[in-house]
Amino acid sequence: MTKRVLIDSNVFVEYLKGNPKAMKVLSSLLSSEYEIFINAIVYSEVVFLFISKTTGLSAFALKKKPPAVVNSGVEKVLALLQQFKIAEINEVVLQTASEIITRHGLLPNDAIILATAKIYDMTLATLDSDFGGPAKEEGVPLYSP
Repeated sequence: MTKRVLIDSNVFVEYLKGNPKAMKVLSSLLSSEYEIFINAIVYSEVVFLFISKTTGLSAFALKKKPPAVVNSGVEKVLALLQQFKIAEINEVVLQTASEIITRHGLLPNDAIILATAKIYDMTLATLDSDFGGPAKEEGVPLYSP
């Protein structure tokens, strides 16, 4: 059976900043036998953070300036993310995320990412130390190149 991995938002964000550790994680995964996934939370966080950083505008300001989004160079990050499969967020994932929030105190987006990895039996690739204890307790292995 092919191993599956879910990549957390921070790996992409740090990769786009040129962080060597994130570059190592992504290059290692891309040259591995893993089937690589993201979910809608990862997509949204990475795309928004890219647009916000490149334009210097807040979400509120961006809503009023669609040309800023169009001219942000967002197609680069979209092309990066389109390489990966999408793990759907469904009712079971959200119920599990709710349990993770109340058990571990993770914020909703992180809880949904961890729940996605748990429900779909995936390894989680992250640079976020907040996942350490909760991932172990939930039986979700963390990726280490």
